[in-house]
Amino acid sequence: MIRIRFDPEKLSEPQKAEWVRLVKRADRATLEAIKAWEEWRVKGVAGTFTCSLLEEIWKSLKDWLLAEVFHNKCAYCETREVRSPYHAEHYRPKGRVRFRVEGEKRLKKAVVIDEAGEEIEHPGYFWLSYNWLNLLPACHACNSALGKNDQFPVKKMHIGVTRLMPEQIKKLKRNLIKSPRRDGVYYLQPEDLNELEEPLLLNPYIDDPQEHLAFGELGIVGPREGSDKGKQSISIYNLDAEKLRIARQKEQEAAYMQYVTELGRGKGVTKAARIHGAKAAMTKYIAGDEPYSAAVVANLRIQHPDHEW
Repeated sequence: MIRIRFDPEKLSEPQKAEWVRLVKRADRATLEAIKAWEEWRVKGVAGTFTCSLLEEIWKSLKDWLLAEVFHNKCAYCETREVRSPYHAEHYRPKGRVRFRVEGEKRLKKAVVIDEAGEEIEHPGYFWLSYNWLNLLPACHACNSALGKNDQFPVKKMHIGVTRLMPEQIKKLKRNLIKSPRRDGVYYLQPEDLNELEEPLLLNPYIDDPQEHLAFGELGIVGPREGSDKGKQSISIYNLDAEKLRIARQKEQEAAYMQYVTELGRGKGVTKAARIHGAKAAMTKYIAGDEPYSAAVVANLRIQHPDHEW
């Protein structure tokens, strides 16, 4: 997993025009989802909330992000699948929200305190269904029933649609989506939810995976310095799966062979110049363009710690 630094404000044409078009459609769809919740709550309907979400909209966003931001790789494991359509993975689940309790086999359903102060089953972060900060292209393995699916563990407590007092609103970072028909009811955005919930899963938009994941030789991965976020992410995204470890190892070995070959080039060339040439051959890995870049660069640091990575 690598850190993703994406700022839509820095886009230039024609990318900018396409991005603006996608986001406008997403914003309209978000308001429709909120309208459905508002009507459901006002009617006092019992049971589980459901609304018609438009998959085509978040799929279009996912396809754009996959090609333009994520280097055509899974956001979590960095696998590049030639024929896979990839999932439009919702970091915060759009429907059911579950998490694992240590020692228990079955996943537990998350509960929240609703707008009326009552404890209810989490309806999902439906208002973030089309928010690009909540959308990540993910391979089937990372997002299947054996992977993340609808899991979302947090350190504090899960937040749903909530009622806020003026003094609480002043402490928040982002512009809130206000209820169109109920005073004091708000739909929080990812940046503020992150502070209130403290997610225990890595999000490459927000987190620097290097601070939580330690890649070693032979494609192995473990939590860095006991990071709970690293531990949970490895487990839920299946980052330590044997087939994935082998794939990382092969990429590490191929890249290292190329690196040492470049180091040996040129008679009479200074060591510094040879290192510079070898690192230039690794540019795409250092930039995160290639599969398993995090593991490859980590291995190069291990093999040549004096090369100033």
